[in-house]
Amino acid sequence: MSASDGSSLPISTPADWSRVHGLRERYQAVAVGGRTWIRDAPRLDVRRSRLGRQPRRQPDRVVFGGGQPCTFRPAERRTYVVGSRAPADEGVVFTYCPDRGLARPLATLYRHGVGSLLVEGGPTLLRSFLVQGCFDRITAFTAVADPAASRRAVRAALPEIPDLEPADGASGALLRWPGGRRRPHAAGPLSPFEDGDGAPARPRARLPTSFGHFTAWAYEDPTDGVEHLALVLGDLGTAPPPLIRIHSECLTGDALGSLRCDCGPQLRLALSHIAEEGRGALLYLRQEGRGIGLLNKIRAYALQERGLDTVEANEHLGFAADLRDYSVAALMLADLGAREVRLVTNNPFKIEALEGLGIRVVERVGLAVPPSAENASYLRTKRDKLRHLLH
Repeated sequence: MSASDGSSLPISTPADWSRVHGLRERYQAVAVGGRTWIRDAPRLDVRRSRLGRQPRRQPDRVVFGGGQPCTFRPAERRTYVVGSRAPADEGVVFTYCPDRGLARPLATLYRHGVGSLLVEGGPTLLRSFLVQGCFDRITAFTAVADPAASRRAVRAALPEIPDLEPADGASGALLRWPGGRRRPHAAGPLSPFEDGDGAPARPRARLPTSFGHFTAWAYEDPTDGVEHLALVLGDLGTAPPPLIRIHSECLTGDALGSLRCDCGPQLRLALSHIAEEGRGALLYLRQEGRGIGLLNKIRAYALQERGLDTVEANEHLGFAADLRDYSVAALMLADLGAREVRLVTNNPFKIEALEGLGIRVVERVGLAVPPSAENASYLRTKRDKLRHLLH
């Protein structure tokens, strides 16, 4: 930084750089936006010269590129690119995302093993994470030479950012927002399943069904506002672990009786099992078409009529084979007191996802749905390509 007398004044100290690289070391990946990547070509690594010791690990790189053409230097670390245009570089993991929504790309990153992400900017990307509430903590490094001015600059660049306060005894160089998992704006939930006043925002009501009398708990995902439902029977917080089914929405199968899949029979069989058990819950997640939505699912059906299987059809449309995210299911289960469960599923990934999110699966209970002439090929693809354990 240039001073008024023409001399230069460093705005970052060695301690500041050490903190930044120490943060990078703690995360599995570091993310920037496409414009920042093109302009600055950041290394996004942990350097021994900055850290003062040998790094314990190097984070992967994530570039939220939008529709911009980015190029990527070969690197030992994996690079993930989120956007609407796939790069030509080999060794880059590309996730198709035509809009600025974060829920799906973050779920895809999680499936690739990225469980923690440090977002370094620029302002457009940071604003997306702020507005969509996809963060646990905000850390701002300000110039030691003039921390007050730096703090004002942060607020000017990101007006959505909450008030920051000194943390860890730092003398103005390190500021954090202490809220954690809270949206910085008043509209919508401020923390999982709370309204703007901190009161519970998960309405519940008695729901008698042909399978039994359940209590319906309605939830809103704190990251994207999508509404989900839990049908609960009995107290889930007591031993032994309750019987739990996590069912992703399938309008065509669940409500319209489509024979192309086994979703409707699985839904009804799971509700029957829970009712017979006398205790448990079915979580109904709004993740139509394994996360691609209803319109794209119908597009995928049309491709299947031309000879593609269900996985090939999704990939032909630019999607991963399975875009479902179970983080909200883990939050719902924890809220209902079920941190250990007996999971009704044929999908091993669902078990892995819940275990990674802090829900212990003590037993897998399979769902045996006989195949039909209409869905036999679909079930074989689920078995062969998606690892489903079919009976």
